[in-house]
Amino acid sequence: FAYDTRLYRKAGAAAPEPGWTWREWAEVSRKIARLRERSPDGRPVAGANDGGVNEDVFEVWLRSRGGRLYASQTRLGFTEDDLTEFWTLCDELRKEGAAARAEDTSQATSTETSPMGRGLAAADFTWDAPFPGYPALLGDHVHFAPVPTTGGKQGAYFKPSMLLGVGAHTRHPVEAARLVDFLLNDPRAGDVLGFSRSTPPNRTVAARVAKTLKGAERDIYQYARRM
Repeated sequence: FAYDTRLYRKAGAAAPEPGWTWREWAEVSRKIARLRERSPDGRPVAGANDGGVNEDVFEVWLRSRGGRLYASQTRLGFTEDDLTEFWTLCDELRKEGAAARAEDTSQATSTETSPMGRGLAAADFTWDAPFPGYPALLGDHVHFAPVPTTGGKQGAYFKPSMLLGVGAHTRHPVEAARLVDFLLNDPRAGDVLGFSRSTPPNRTVAARVAKTLKGAERDIYQYARRM
C-alpha cells in the first residue's frame, strides 16, 4: 500500500500500521477527499486509486474475511454477495470523491499513468516490486504500509513477481536449467538484477544484494523480512 505521507498528515490521519482496517482505510480516503487538494491539472485529489477494478485488491479484501478467489480448479471461492459488498464499498467511495474517477482509472496502465502517479490520488494498492517507482516519480514523502485488514486478519501473502519456466519439449533442457539456476542462485546474476524484480528468492543472494540497497528498495527488503 503506497501512500502520500504529506496528505495523510494534512488530513490528520495516522500513518497506516499493521492491523489497520478496511474501515479505517475508507475513512482516511474520505478525509483526504474533503481536503479538496488540487492535482497538477487542477482537479480535486482523491483519497486513493479505485480498487474496484483490481482483482488483487478484491482478493486481499476477500482473504482478510476468511474467503478466497477459487475453491478449486473449476469453482469460484466467493459468492455474488461477496462481490456485491466489495463493489458497493468501492462505488460509494468513488461517488464521494474518496476514490479516483473511472475515466482516470481506465487510463492506468503503469505507475506513471495511474491516478496516484498522475497526482490525482493520495494512495494506491501495489506490489512491493513496482513500489520504488512511486517515490522515484513523486518524491521521498511517498511511503508504503501493509494493506488493510479485517479485524486484524491479514489477506496479503507472498507471491512471486514473476516465474521462470522451461518448455517441456525444449531441445536444450540442460542448458535451460542452467540458465534458470544462474538467474536464481548465482551471486553474479544477483548483483546485476538487484531488487528490480523484488526480493531475490535465494536468501543468500538477497542478503548479499541487500548490503547495497538504499531508500525504497531497502525498505522493501526489511519489510519482507519482518513479514
